[in-house]
Amino acid sequence: MAHRYVSDLSEDGMESVDLKINATKRFMVVRDADTGRTLGIESVDRIAAEIGLDVSDDEEPASASAVGRGRTDGGGAAGGGPVGGSSRVLPPGWLDAYPSFRKPHSPARPLPIVTEDDDDGSGGGGHAGHAMGPGSPLRGPMPMYASRQLNAGGRFMSQRKLDVLATTIEAAEQEATPGEARRKIKEMVIYLLFVTLFSFIVVADRNDQQIFFFSKAIESLTEQPVIVSPPDAHKTFAGIESAGDMYAFLETTLYPMLYEAGSFDGDATFPQNAAGSANAPGTIWGVSNIVGAVRIGQLRVRPQPCADVPPELVSSPPPTCYPKYSEEVESTASFGRGQQFNATRAAAGESSEAAFTSITGVTYPEPAFAVLLPNAEDEAGSVLATIRSLATRKFVDLQTRAVFIDASFHNFMLDRQVSLRLVVEFPESGGAIPSHDVIALRLFQYYRGSDYVRAGMEIVLMLMVFRFLALEVPVIRRLRFTYFASAGRLVHTSNLLMFIVVWAIRLATFAAQPSHVDLHSTAYVDMRSPMAMARFSQDLNSINAFFTWLKLFGYLSFMSQFSLLTTTLNRAAAQLTGFAMVFAMVMFAASQAFMLCFGANLFEYRNMTSSFLALIRALLGDFSFEDLRRTNRFLGPILFVVFVVLAVFVLLNMFIA
Repeated sequence: MAHRYVSDLSEDGMESVDLKINATKRFMVVRDADTGRTLGIESVDRIAAEIGLDVSDDEEPASASAVGRGRTDGGGAAGGGPVGGSSRVLPPGWLDAYPSFRKPHSPARPLPIVTEDDDDGSGGGGHAGHAMGPGSPLRGPMPMYASRQLNAGGRFMSQRKLDVLATTIEAAEQEATPGEARRKIKEMVIYLLFVTLFSFIVVADRNDQQIFFFSKAIESLTEQPVIVSPPDAHKTFAGIESAGDMYAFLETTLYPMLYEAGSFDGDATFPQNAAGSANAPGTIWGVSNIVGAVRIGQLRVRPQPCADVPPELVSSPPPTCYPKYSEEVESTASFGRGQQFNATRAAAGESSEAAFTSITGVTYPEPAFAVLLPNAEDEAGSVLATIRSLATRKFVDLQTRAVFIDASFHNFMLDRQVSLRLVVEFPESGGAIPSHDVIALRLFQYYRGSDYVRAGMEIVLMLMVFRFLALEVPVIRRLRFTYFASAGRLVHTSNLLMFIVVWAIRLATFAAQPSHVDLHSTAYVDMRSPMAMARFSQDLNSINAFFTWLKLFGYLSFMSQFSLLTTTLNRAAAQLTGFAMVFAMVMFAASQAFMLCFGANLFEYRNMTSSFLALIRALLGDFSFEDLRRTNRFLGPILFVVFVVLAVFVLLNMFIA
């Protein structure tokens, strides 16, 4: 039977003692609360002899409520696993009777220390493994080891060796008794079953490299050359800089790829309706079908008088401004030259599609204006005529803030879908900002026999999650807000709650997906919205996968091989927190400095977030010194050298140390 004794040493500036006693490991470790350094390691039998404390294993355990302000979590599993043993409070006067654990310059009489010399003369090194391994019980009182910070007389152990020994002792201390081990092994087996089910569910339907190749094939639309005037052999979708470039992309790149067999062999004269034709209408790359119509939509803003005009600048007539897009300034008024474009929805609040956030950080709803292109060209060439009319009818003007080209594709051989969105933003600064978003996954998931097997596993997984949550409820009721002071418990609970959020999103995805899809429909089929929700659930599951596997260390902590790792991390947590604060301040200062100095000229430092990410890459050696020097010949080299010396040579080496 293992007992835990605690005592409050806050008045002496030390951590409360957390003492776990069993038949093979009878010792305690005392640390200074101010510095976290090890002050001493002492035999429990010597303490018991000094203060008359009964530490026999057959003692009747006291109530857990008797625990004082000392640490009582016992370094339990990161997954919130139960902590073995009972707790008792050491007598209030024990420190006076055993003064060798006082701070330096204590007037109390020190006790002698028994040590052994090691090779470097620091003392005590020969006891580092004296009582560590299972099955190696102490044969008599363990000699006490002390640091020079302790006023205890005698010889001392070096602080480095003392800390290593204390960490090893605490790791061995977490080894469970046979009864505790059996219980923890049972919990570990249950959790391993949970992890196995989760891994099979999320990986079995996703671990297929063909998904990547399918997505890459559709995404290659953005890499095809755009024929512009004057000719530019290197112009692609990513190089679009104006509305004229966008019109050229639609006519010379998008149209041949989707409607003229340009994605396969470029032979538009081959009989398109022949059996097995790779150039059949409504296909891309010969194997993927275009689902419904291709939509070219846009969002617009209302012109407004410029609000902030410097009095030194005189303009007649008063200048007109076109603000950044928001629902408050959105325009749904008809526009265009000749045959006008009319809005397809009344207001932004009526958007029925999932919102989209671009690389510039602006969130856009469903396009208010849309031109639909059927997925197959007719003999009259109406699709090409419609694309050319966009330029003559002025589809893009100063009120345009973003143009969206949406298309969905299905591959029957892979049973996968891809949603492609090409975006060209026209910001207040002028020019054009192209970007694209590709979602590749299996949207329709429940119609095969293997799908129903996976659904059954998901139900079992859900029941196990609710069981784990039910086990945490009484602990939360007992500990209340102190429950969340433990990082392990917080991660465990958040991980379980995230599973519930994922399933809620999965249900919303199932409800939003179209129930009947005609591949050759002339209407736009919104597959992007449910696919965006499905991708979000996959993103959350990626976080779940990370923490679900890491929590295994907590369940394995009763084994010395793993408890040494968890104890070391717990010991380092306080110091790493302070280091993280210093590191954050340095990175924030550097991000601000680099943004102010280079943000107007270098894309990587255009705002604080981008500057921070660029500097993180610089820590790993991914930087362009020449760009910094060319942008600012004086400050560029100076800021770079200061950052490298401070962040790389100092902070990173401190972290490693």
